[in-house]
Amino acid sequence: MGVLKFSPGVSRRPRLQILVGLLGMLSCSPSFATFIKYEASQVGGSTWRYDYTIENDSLGAPIDEFTIFFGLDQYANLTGLGLPTGWDGFIAQPDPLLPDDGFIDVLALSGGVLPGQSLGAFSIVFDWLLDGAPGSQRFDIIDPASFTTIDSGFTSLASSTPPVTEVPEPAPLALFGAGLLAIVALRRRARAGTRAHA
Repeated sequence: MGVLKFSPGVSRRPRLQILVGLLGMLSCSPSFATFIKYEASQVGGSTWRYDYTIENDSLGAPIDEFTIFFGLDQYANLTGLGLPTGWDGFIAQPDPLLPDDGFIDVLALSGGVLPGQSLGAFSIVFDWLLDGAPGSQRFDIIDPASFTTIDSGFTSLASSTPPVTEVPEPAPLALFGAGLLAIVALRRRARAGTRAHA
């Protein structure tokens, strides 16, 4: 990589702005989102069914556990959790006394969803308490060893265009460098202002 050279006639302020801009561009690394796609079908009256497919398009490790949330005052009577072979699940009902959303938590007993693969056959039956058809839900991807959330997002309709998957995230080292450059610039400006008033 070549070295940036500035002519003596160029002031320091544009140099600093150029360097900060370059650091900002270099600090962006792509980050991707996990997809959980759903299809909603009406079973009868206010009873509906979600069928889910989970896609591991981004994580460098298998997806072994995930949680999908069912908003309080939107869903009731979560039943009939359907799971593919090798998975186990738990249902927590929305609870107006707490108050708290309901959820399903699903755990792979072996294997999980490997990077670049997808898995379907997850389903749940529920009562929909609002008008129209049920829609997108919040989800978390969980590391079952540490119980930490490693990814999160919202389910997307299976027939819809997938959301944009690349989100720039600044690298911490580049942000630190940009912050140092900004501090240096402010100190130089303050020194120059002091000299001008002297």
